[in-house]
Amino acid sequence: KNDTMAFSFHDLFPRRPMGNFVKKYRCHSVHFMDKDKELRDSINEGGKIILPPQALDEISRMSVEYPLTFALSNPAIQRTTHCGVLEFIAPHNTVYLPYWMMKNLMLSEGDEVIVAYAQLPLCTFAKLRPSTPDFLDLVNPRIVLEKALRKFACLTRGDTIAVTFGSHVYELGVSEVRPSNSVSIIECDFQLEFDVPEGFMPAPKPAAPKAAPAPVAIPVLAAPPVEEQPATFHGVGHSLRRKKSEPLTPHGPPPSTSAAAAASAASAGDKNALPRGALPFVFGVLNFPRPSPAVIAPEPATAAAAEPFGGQGFSLKSK
Repeated sequence: KNDTMAFSFHDLFPRRPMGNFVKKYRCHSVHFMDKDKELRDSINEGGKIILPPQALDEISRMSVEYPLTFALSNPAIQRTTHCGVLEFIAPHNTVYLPYWMMKNLMLSEGDEVIVAYAQLPLCTFAKLRPSTPDFLDLVNPRIVLEKALRKFACLTRGDTIAVTFGSHVYELGVSEVRPSNSVSIIECDFQLEFDVPEGFMPAPKPAAPKAAPAPVAIPVLAAPPVEEQPATFHGVGHSLRRKKSEPLTPHGPPPSTSAAAAASAASAGDKNALPRGALPFVFGVLNFPRPSPAVIAPEPATAAAAEPFGGQGFSLKSK
C-alpha cells in the first residue's frame, strides 16, 4: 500500500523543457509598425526586436534565463547576429527589426528570418571602429557611446551598429569582443576601446625647433682714461653795481669760464654783456671788468638868439 500511495515531488511540479525556442518569422522594419513615432525611434536606435505574443506564451513554458537574448539568422546567406527583445506586440508570424540589423543580415521587407533563444556570456572587452572620423570629433565620444549602448542587449563580432546622437547617425563596426564572438552587455561593466576609423589621417607632427645659434663673444673695449680737470672756482660773486637799497645777495650758480659766462649773459639779453672772448680766464685769478665811463661830447655852439616876433596881432572880437 505504501508503494501505491507514494508519489514524487516532480509529479506536482513537472520540469519544464530546456530553452530550445526556434521559430521562423517574416521580418519588417519598424516603419511598418502601427505605433507612435517615439516607440519606433526607440527600436531603431537600439538592438532589440518586437516579437508576437505567441512567442512569449511558448517561452514562458520553457526553462530559460532572463533577460532574454536571441540569435537571428538569414538562412539564405547563413549570416547570424544577436539581439534582445523589447516587447511582444507584433502581429502573428511577424517580427520587427531595427533597420541597421536588417542591413547586417541583408534582409528585405518580408524576408524569412530564424529567431532562436541563445544564452550568451557577459562581455568583458569590446573594441569598436567608427566608420568615419566624424565620431571622434564629438566632445566626449566615450560618454555618447556608453549612453547609446544602454539600448542594446548584445554585441556580435563583425556587426555594424548604429548610434544616434542629436540628428546624426554614426555607424560603428564591432572589431573585437570577449570572451566569445557574441556577448551580452545587459547590466555589466566591460572595457571599451576605439579602433582607428576608416579614412582617419593623423595630424602631422610639428617640426622640431631648430637649435639656437651659439652666442658670439663680443670683445669689450676698455674705456679711455679720463683726464683730471683742474678744480674750478665755486665761490660766490657780488656785484659792485647794486643800488643802495638792494641787499647784498649772491648771484646764481658759480661762474664758469669767462667765455661761457659771456655767452650765457648774451643769450639772456643782458645789455652789459661783453662779446665772446673779451675776458680771458686765468686759473687762480679773479677778474672784475669795469667798463669805462662814456665820454660825453660837448654840445655845439648855439646860433644867435632868435629874434623876437615883430608882427602885429588881430582880435577876432569886434568892438
